[in-house]
Amino acid sequence: MNAFTRATDALSSVLPFRNAKSGKAAPRIHPLAEVDPRATIAEGVEIGPFCIVGPDVTLGPGNELKSHVVITGHTTVGRDNVFHPRARSAAPRRT
Repeated sequence: MNAFTRATDALSSVLPFRNAKSGKAAPRIHPLAEVDPRATIAEGVEIGPFCIVGPDVTLGPGNELKSHVVITGHTTVGRDNVFHPRARSAAPRRT
């Protein structure tokens, strides 16, 4: 395997894939991301490495979390947003 083949394989592993039946893009979640199973993730969402998504989070279709993004608390995100590294959305502290 040469460098071009490895790069192509790495790129294809992060590109969204299409669901054969519906033709819609399924969510892509990097293996190094932590997504709570109670979170609601819409179609076409891409979650990059080292991202954390909490249990009360709803991500609308087409959102992209690059890497190192933390979204927790009671949070609802609309469609087609891009979160860059180190972005955070957390519940405010209660006093």
